[in-house]
Formats: sequence, structure tokens, C-alpha cells
Amino acid sequence: MIARSSGEMPSDLHGAAKHGTFFLVKEEATRGATDDPDGAIERSTADGARGSTSMSGSPSLEFLQDLAHVSDRALDELGLAPGGAAPALPVRFEVRRLHDEYRYTTVYVTHDQSEAMTTADLIAVMNAGKIEQLGSPEDIYARPRSEFVARFIGSSNIVRGKALDAGHITVAGIPVSCTGTGLAAGNDAAISIRQHEIRIDTAEPTGERRNVLPAVVARNVFLGNSRDYMVEIGDGTQIRVVTSPEENIQQGSKVWLQLPAERCRVLEH
Repeated sequence: MIARSSGEMPSDLHGAAKHGTFFLVKEEATRGATDDPDGAIERSTADGARGSTSMSGSPSLEFLQDLAHVSDRALDELGLAPGGAAPALPVRFEVRRLHDEYRYTTVYVTHDQSEAMTTADLIAVMNAGKIEQLGSPEDIYARPRSEFVARFIGSSNIVRGKALDAGHITVAGIPVSCTGTGLAAGNDAAISIRQHEIRIDTAEPTGERRNVLPAVVARNVFLGNSRDYMVEIGDGTQIRVVTSPEENIQQGSKVWLQLPAERCRVLEH
């Protein structure tokens, strides 16, 4: 299978990647007339040691030597290289550096979200061998189109309700403004919102109540640089909220959740 530098990808990879795999495309910025006349494409995997195979053209000897060095460092990180010392930087940064230096269009398969976000110009999130969503790291993270992508890239709350119109759903009887497309009045709907995007207050807000959900704290965990809350809204849905560590709200307390409309993303499926 060949992925062009334009980022075009087949919609079905015929089972080439497993459930929940990131399939990354690094786009080359420039291509020298002699360095890569045929558009060489490198493949490597993150299932243990990384390997590289030229699918067309001939990458430079220097590139292959550096890639072999990265593979050795990957073994060090995994504790598989005898007597290997921990590298100064994670392998993912070295992979990115090699691409930026040699400019070969690269396909990189990984199950590691940090590697995906660090090394890719484009990420194809795959589900059962098919591309679920293709886009830049920022686009995939900020605008997931499906529940699978929202849960797989970072962590998101999935909140379900009924669509009121093209821009609103009702959650536990409360109207919630959201962003995205695909809502039809009366249909079941779902939105995603990330834990750190929700504001939690112990004081009942005054005025406009849209996008404000009353809830009860079910869990409060101190994690050093943050607090991790699980709260339950009126219909029994549990929502996770991450705040600064200074904000200490006791279990059982009544709270109000403010969900910014621009962060409530409509999921297409």
C-alpha cells in the first residue's frame, strides 16, 4: 500500500492495521531530483523495535544508518537491549528529526498516542482496519467526528441526549448548545467534551442556565498537579472533570457544571 505525499489514503487498508491503530503520514516538504526520484516511502512500526523498508526508490545510506540507530534506541527504551542506557530523548522526537532532515515521505504505524501527536503531519485513526478519521493532530484532537476517535485520542466525556434543533440537544432535561453538524430535531444525539474543558462550581449560577448541568460529586482524587472528579448529573450519567489541585470539593457535594458551547462537539456516529 502506498500513501502519497499529498496525504491521500485508501479508505480500507484491508486489515493492515489492528483495532485502534494510529496510521501516520509524514508529508515531505521538498524532494531532491536525485535523493528520491520515485517518491520513496518508508514504513516503520512501533510494536517493539522499529523497522524500515523502502517501498520505491532508494533512500540515502545516511538515512538508513540513522534509522537503524533509532531502532536501537527504541530497544533501549523498552528495556530489550542488553546493557542499554536510557536515551536522553524519547525515540518519537528522533523519528521526527530524521524526517525533517531527510524529507522522505514516511508512513509510521503506532498504538502510542504521544508518538502519533509528535511525529505526524497527518494522523489516520483506524478502527478494525478502516480509517475512522484523517486529519492533522490538532484537528483530530479538537474536532473528533466519532465516539471512537473522541475516546481514543485523549480522553473525552460522551454525553447523550435528544436533538432539539441543528445546534442544541437536551441533556437531563437541560438545553445544551453545541458545535458541529448532523443534528436533526427529535433524534438521539451525542456530544464529546474533554475533562479539562468543563468548569465546576459549588455556587449555583444566576441568569442564563443554558449549558449548566447540576450534579453531585461522586469521586475526588488528588493527583498532585490536578484533581480528578467524577460527578453524576440528573439522568445518572457520570462525567469526569479535571481541575487545578487547589480546587477541593468534597464527595457528595452539589455542584454545577458549565460546558462551553464551542467545546461541545457533535459526534456523527
